[in-house]
Amino acid sequence: MQITKYFQQLGVNPKIRKINNEIWIRIWNKFLWTDFLEFFSPGNKKLKKIPKDWKGFLRGFFDTDGSIHLDKKKYPVISIRNNNEKILMEMKRKLEFIQINAYVYGPEITEFGGKVYKLRINGSKNCIKWMTEIGSSNPRKNDLLMSCVKAIQ
Repeated sequence: MQITKYFQQLGVNPKIRKINNEIWIRIWNKFLWTDFLEFFSPGNKKLKKIPKDWKGFLRGFFDTDGSIHLDKKKYPVISIRNNNEKILMEMKRKLEFIQINAYVYGPEITEFGGKVYKLRINGSKNCIKWMTEIGSSNPRKNDLLMSCVKAIQ
């Protein structure tokens, strides 16, 4: 299993169990725990801050919570929805650092009564810049990014 090799490179021997469609990983390592606590609070799923590898983090966030489409005028739009406005605002600042214009909207009320915010990146220049600087590890989203770029050229 690849994840075992990853942890072994860190000098950690994880205990891994598969239960239905879930993978449970148990690790005893003070260094990893303190590293984890830097970004998450125990019992709270909200991320506290963006990791140092922020481009990889944004790529993963986009792959799971993001979307890309062409609006009515064939204008490309990348968006990421999440309930953590603070993290989306930090993403916006990171993107502006590499000259990608982004906007945070919200909150919108979900059908279950929760709040969700949206980070939105508009336009061909920003879409191309996202593709070259951040990209996607998801083949389907990578194809969508490519088709949006082709549609605007």
